[in-house]
Amino acid sequence: MKTKLTSFCGLGLFLVSGLASAQYGGGYQGSYTPGPPPVRSAGLDNIGEESQITFGVDRVMGVAFDRATLSPDKGGDVTQKSTNVALFGNPGSGGMAAPGLMIPRLALDFFVVESVSVGGSLMYFTSSSETETDAGSADGPTNSTFVISPRVGYAMAFDETFSLWPRAGITYVSSKSETTTTSTTGATSTSTDSFSGMALTVEAMVGISPIEHFAILAGPYVDYGLSGTVKNEPASGSSTETDAKVTSYGLTVGILGYY
Repeated sequence: MKTKLTSFCGLGLFLVSGLASAQYGGGYQGSYTPGPPPVRSAGLDNIGEESQITFGVDRVMGVAFDRATLSPDKGGDVTQKSTNVALFGNPGSGGMAAPGLMIPRLALDFFVVESVSVGGSLMYFTSSSETETDAGSADGPTNSTFVISPRVGYAMAFDETFSLWPRAGITYVSSKSETTTTSTTGATSTSTDSFSGMALTVEAMVGISPIEHFAILAGPYVDYGLSGTVKNEPASGSSTETDAKVTSYGLTVGILGYY
């Protein structure tokens, strides 16, 4: 009796194992084939994702400490300093011969791979004026400023709200002021004051994203003057050129959207 029962149990186990082998690929082959790896979790919804585009306005507000060093050909360097507290713009240069760099500008960046960005910022401004009296009218100065700042960056998102985005690049500034005067004989003459220069720009921006696809950037920056020239071309007389290096540092705030 025990022999028959043992044989029956063995046959049952053999049939069950055969059916299981047929169901999972036709039998045991002596090796284990793993399935696909588990799906990775999606990236954080914040700055720094691959193929992401960010667009906004840099240097909307902040505090800037500007320093311009002028080196005339005749010798004797001149240093000009100014402190600017800007809330949505900076209309002046603090009495300096060269303009300050705390100027709002459009910004666009693209993340070529995760965390690594290339892009920059751009600004153009122009203004003109005219004075009218009973004796006639006279044109005021025409002012223009152009700023372009290509850069690279590396963004690190800590969670969906906070991130760190250090960036570095080169800033080029060109500014010009033209004044046209008319003599009593009707002859016109124009005098021009201009500045052009370059600076090494480094920023360490902290990103705060209170809602999806929007962030506020705030942090310290340095624009270290590399080269520059202040040029004066009077209506009469010879023109003069002076080497000038403008360095600016402080705290700045910007806004951006990311998609």
